[in-house]
Amino acid sequence: MSGVFHLYVRDLGEANFSVGVDRADDVGEPVACPDDADFREKLASLYERGLGRLQIDLPSHDRLCSELGEQLFRSFIGAAPNVYREFKKIAVAGGPRVALHLPQRLFKLPWEVLRDPESPENNFIATTQGGSVFRCDGDGPNPRVIDYPALQPPLHFIFVLSNPSGRFFGTVAPPNSTRDVKFVIVDPASFDKYRTTIRKAKGDNLGFIFIGHGQVSADRIGHIVFIDPIRENIFFHNYAENPRPGWSVVGGVERALRLGFFCACESAWVNEGTDFSNSVVGSTLRRSKSVGYIIGAQTPIDAHAAQIMLGTTLSTIADSTLDLALTEARNYVRAIPVSRTQPYSAFDWWVPVLYTKTTNLQILDRAETSFVAEAVARVPPATAPGISVPLEARPLVQAIARDVTDLLGNGNDANII
Repeated sequence: MSGVFHLYVRDLGEANFSVGVDRADDVGEPVACPDDADFREKLASLYERGLGRLQIDLPSHDRLCSELGEQLFRSFIGAAPNVYREFKKIAVAGGPRVALHLPQRLFKLPWEVLRDPESPENNFIATTQGGSVFRCDGDGPNPRVIDYPALQPPLHFIFVLSNPSGRFFGTVAPPNSTRDVKFVIVDPASFDKYRTTIRKAKGDNLGFIFIGHGQVSADRIGHIVFIDPIRENIFFHNYAENPRPGWSVVGGVERALRLGFFCACESAWVNEGTDFSNSVVGSTLRRSKSVGYIIGAQTPIDAHAAQIMLGTTLSTIADSTLDLALTEARNYVRAIPVSRTQPYSAFDWWVPVLYTKTTNLQILDRAETSFVAEAVARVPPATAPGISVPLEARPLVQAIARDVTDLLGNGNDANII
C-alpha cells in the first residue's frame, strides 16, 4: 500500500523557499527554485502549443518532462536532507502519493512531471504504480485539512458539453451511466439550463463535468464558455458564446456537490497575471463549501486526451482513490498511439491537475465505510522516458483506448479544448 508524502512549501521571497513534511514546522529547510535560462527555456518548450510542437516526438517530449521533473525534485526534495529522507521512507511501500502544499507563486510550475532521479521504476511519480501527485491549496483562506467521508454510490454528475458555433471542437456522445456513476445531460449547454438542471437533479451525491472552452478575460478572471441558443430559423439554432466565471457552476446551487471536472483549456492556469482565486478551478474550490476536489487543466489540452482522461478516471473511482484513478488515466493518455488525427494526444498526460481540500481521496465506497486510506492503482502498460509504445503492444493499447473513449464517444481529435 502506498503512503501519502506531504511536502509543505513556504515562500521566503524572491527565489527562496523552505520545505518541510509537517505543517507545524515553521522553519523547514531552505531551498531555491530553479530560475536559470535553461529551466525557463524547457518550461516554454513544455507549454508549446504552436508550430514548435511539430518538432517534438513522444520520446523527446518524455525526456523534456524528465529533465524538468528531476530538476524540480532535486530543488525542492533532494536539496533538503530531512525531507528527502522522509520521501524515501514513504516510497519504500510504493508510489508515493505526493500531496503538495504550495504557495501560489509555485502553482504555475508543472509539478505533475515530478520525477525522482534515483527511482528504480524509472518513471514519473504521477504515472507510477501506487503513485500520484495532487495539489493542496496552501494559500487558501482555510488551510485546515477537511474530512470528506466517502459517498455511497451512485454519484450523479451534471454533464455540460458546450459547443459554441464559432469554436466548435467536435462531437462528443453523451456518457453511459453505470451503477456507480450516472449522468444528467444539460441540453442545450446554456448557463440557465445548467442552473435549472442542477436545481432539479435527484439524489444527494452530485458532481459536475464541464467539457468545452476556458478563457481568461481582460481583467484576468478565468471563465468557462457556456452557449446561448439563438434561433436562426424554424429549424436551426446558432449557439453563441456565453462566458461565465468558473465559480458560477457552484454559486447559489451548493446542494451536495462533491467532485468537479473542467475539461477546458487553462481552467487551472495560474501565473503572474491570474491568481488562483480568480482561476476557474481556484474560484470554484474556494467559494464552495461542499466541493472537495476539482480536476482542471494547467494549459490547453488535446480533446482526445481529455476524453481518455475523463473516461478512465470515472470508470475507476469506485475501486480506487481519486488521485490513483487519475494516475491510471495519465497512463492511458500517455499510451495513446500516434496517428494522423491525434499525433500529440499522448503528450498531454501531465496537463490535468487535481486540486483538493483533503487527503481523503476515496470518493465512492461500496463497503459502507467512511474512509479507505490507501489504494493501489491498476496501471496499464506505459512508455518509459525515451521509449515509444512497442508495435506489438499497440493493438492492445488501441483496444483500451476505444473501450475508455466509448464512455464519452469519439470527439474531434485534432482540436484543443
